[in-house]
Amino acid sequence: MARRRGGAGAVHRLDEIAAVADELADADHAIIVVGLIYCLSLSNALDLDVSSAVLGKLQTNEYRYPVEEFRDPPQVGRFRRPERGKEGEQ
Repeated sequence: MARRRGGAGAVHRLDEIAAVADELADADHAIIVVGLIYCLSLSNALDLDVSSAVLGKLQTNEYRYPVEEFRDPPQVGRFRRPERGKEGEQ
């Protein structure tokens, strides 16, 4: 394991640190891949069309977040939450 000590006797094992960083990056991707596999397996078990679900979500977001209002990054006092229907309304 890489150790660091301050001062003149500092031990820097940059190659080990780089190897650990590389493994952490791989672990990050592994979590995403496992999540994707789970979602695809679930959609297959429920006989859902993933393409249709994604396109539907994109259309919903296009309606909720119009480009004209949300193109620029929000500034203090300028952000507006999307309107949601009241309970009981559809």
